[in-house]
Amino acid sequence: MAEKKPFVVNIHGKEYLTVAGRVKLAHEKEEKLGIDSEILRDDDKVVVVKAAVITSKGTFTGISAADKTKPTIEGNSPYEVAQTSAIGRALGFAGYGVMESGIPTYEEMKKAGANLVGTTIASEIKGEKGDRLLCQSCAKEISEKVAEFSESRYGRSLCLNCQKVEVK
Repeated sequence: MAEKKPFVVNIHGKEYLTVAGRVKLAHEKEEKLGIDSEILRDDDKVVVVKAAVITSKGTFTGISAADKTKPTIEGNSPYEVAQTSAIGRALGFAGYGVMESGIPTYEEMKKAGANLVGTTIASEIKGEKGDRLLCQSCAKEISEKVAEFSESRYGRSLCLNCQKVEVK
């Protein structure tokens, strides 16, 4: 059995570190760490956030956008989603948590619409809580029963909220 790695998500054989994992790494390695963010654009459809990470190696920036019109966590919490992704990118450019998959974090892959399906049920998050099933649309944790029902009805694993949107 493969070793479980906290903060690591496997999507189709490639490992991605979560932003939380990058933040933890940076705090462990840096005596002084600064993280700042600012909104570059905010209108009815999109929010764009720039993050700066100040480390002993210098200042690194990352930019991310969130679509306010999406019926997912991205649309429900666009500021948080954009800020989290921007911070993850800045930390990646600073060298924290860069894996074989490169700069993108799990959150970015999810936001970009990466197919989070393993074979028949949503991809696993490998972390301290063990393997978890995720909604393919919003990546919210779901039970095996909900995943099985959703797959039989909609052909993919969806949480109860995303199943309601699918019906419309």
